[in-house]
Amino acid sequence: MVMAPLLQRYSDYLDVLDEHVQKQPPASDESYVDLLSPAEAVDLCIIRDAIVDLALDSAQRREIDRLDELLIKHARVVAENLPPSPVSRPADHWWWHLEQGAQVRQQASPNAAGGPSEAPDGSRMSRLPARVKRRWARRLVGAPAGWD
Repeated sequence: MVMAPLLQRYSDYLDVLDEHVQKQPPASDESYVDLLSPAEAVDLCIIRDAIVDLALDSAQRREIDRLDELLIKHARVVAENLPPSPVSRPADHWWWHLEQGAQVRQQASPNAAGGPSEAPDGSRMSRLPARVKRRWARRLVGAPAGWD
């Protein structure tokens, strides 16, 4: 069954992240954001994309709800590590829109009209806070941390 490995990976990412933050609170905002890599943040969202299309029993649904609460709790870590997307993501895939705040989960529903506004080119880059843009610029071009 495909569900078990997906649910386990989603759980591994979020439970380990939450446990680490509880046991060793990050000393700074930068160290908190660095708890996930960009690849891990993308992987987390891709896993969640795969889970949304699966038929879930009630126990699995409760587990996904619990894990989604952890994702919301640590939304900043994921949002600041997601690279700007060249494609528009559906509003009901709220995990891709965490840069808009934790309320995206409540705002998203299969029947929701509109959704997160996209830049004219379909990317999220124009909506990102300046500090996130600088962080990505440093990662993409290898600029030193104090260049901005």
